[in-house]
Amino acid sequence: MPTQACRQRVGHLAGRDSFANPGLALQRYLPQNGDEHAAAKALLDRVQASPASDVYKEAFQRYKAALPDPVQVPLELGGPLALGLGMSSPLEVGLTTLHTYGMPVIPGSAIKGVCSDYAEKLLDKKSEQFLALIGDQKNAGLCVFYDAWYVPEGDCKPFHRDVVTVHHPDYYQQRNNAWPTDFDDPNPVPFVVVKPGAKFLFAVKPPSPEWADFVRKLLIHAMTKHGVGGKVNAGYGWFKEPGGARTTVPGEQTAPTREETTQWSGCATQKRIEHKGGFAMVLRHDCGKVAVPQSEWSKLTATWTSEKRRAAEQGKLTVCASVQHIGGKMTVVAIKPEG
Repeated sequence: MPTQACRQRVGHLAGRDSFANPGLALQRYLPQNGDEHAAAKALLDRVQASPASDVYKEAFQRYKAALPDPVQVPLELGGPLALGLGMSSPLEVGLTTLHTYGMPVIPGSAIKGVCSDYAEKLLDKKSEQFLALIGDQKNAGLCVFYDAWYVPEGDCKPFHRDVVTVHHPDYYQQRNNAWPTDFDDPNPVPFVVVKPGAKFLFAVKPPSPEWADFVRKLLIHAMTKHGVGGKVNAGYGWFKEPGGARTTVPGEQTAPTREETTQWSGCATQKRIEHKGGFAMVLRHDCGKVAVPQSEWSKLTATWTSEKRRAAEQGKLTVCASVQHIGGKMTVVAIKPEG
């Protein structure tokens, strides 16, 4: 039985075809809640049809002009962007938007978090360079990460209706000791994302001009190799290389494809004990480091002699690794001993 979700006096303010402030509509203009989500689908269709307002376009130009000469990088989405899924929302699934204008935005804190994760692969987290750029819980970094605003160009309609399907609701909610079966009733939940092809203006202020090139490359690599927001392993939150391609069909929910293999020569190995009693081999190179689980290590070194495998596990043998970015993570796909 549907229940009323917003006041009747508010409903007539929403308009009929689109919204001047889509973010406000997502928070306040859902007329009814119900298991069939009919009202939610209709609301999201109207949000999807809502273009950026003239007021937002002027605000974007003011924001861009006010940035104090940082590194500015416009990037285009290669897949849908789902940022703020866990936010409180009458639609059950949220989306981060600018409060005043209702357009999508990527908070600077989210951008800094992604760049920090990626920087850990390049720099020691306790190194002077890392602390100076990113900082830690005790010290603020010298890099300033600004919010990334949606670039209002083209049709200026950044939103796209998507759906997530809960296949086993009783099992997930631990009701009646239920187990997942093929007889469960799936529950499709509609939500809104930023569609592929939308552009965002990223801006970072480095601590000095000498760091500008490094910070720009760090930002681009973090957004194109790691992604931002939720569901990144399902193909969401990925940006194209500037002038390059990482494209998906709008609404497609497939994982990112493998990229070209990078050869790491002269890798040092280090055996790391895991909490479950197994081990992982950590390959270290001047480009970063990557861990190889015990099961993968056994497969990748299956053709090695026992002497060479033992020497590598003891850190006495230099190896060459083939590395690919798969699902937002560096993954070793081949290892061979050098010499």
